[in-house]
Amino acid sequence: MEIETKAFGVVKINEEDILNFVGPILGFEEIKQYVVLHDQNNPGPFFWLQAVNSPEPAFVVVEPGAILTDYQPGLPEEELSLLQIDEPSDLRMLLIVRIPDNIKEISVNLKAPVLINARKGLAKQIVLEDSRYSVRHYLMPAEQGGEAHAGPESKNR
Repeated sequence: MEIETKAFGVVKINEEDILNFVGPILGFEEIKQYVVLHDQNNPGPFFWLQAVNSPEPAFVVVEPGAILTDYQPGLPEEELSLLQIDEPSDLRMLLIVRIPDNIKEISVNLKAPVLINARKGLAKQIVLEDSRYSVRHYLMPAEQGGEAHAGPESKNR
């Protein structure tokens, strides 16, 4: 199947790679199907979470382990149940990346990860109750010209 994407133009995807969202990405309630794409010309930790039926929305995403070693939020059992996650190996988590005009202010949303049942192709964005995590966790350290923050507690940004 071919889809039109924001970053790559028209690409071929396998229908079995489509993620069916059982709960929406906040602000995009009408979009129910996405696919995770990787830029083959730019290997790195970032991916695209691309809507299947239109070029937008498309979100830059990253797996938490690629940027943080200590991101281990408590995931509500009801969310895991809704996604039919029976085995820990079925769970994949993605964080939405915010890329502003000033690249030094690049951040990820630790407060609202996207949970994926990789085996069944089900997904949902959740909002964590955990106060340790913020919606803007800056990736670039202050010594490199980025925002100053201390671990996952970069609140009110």
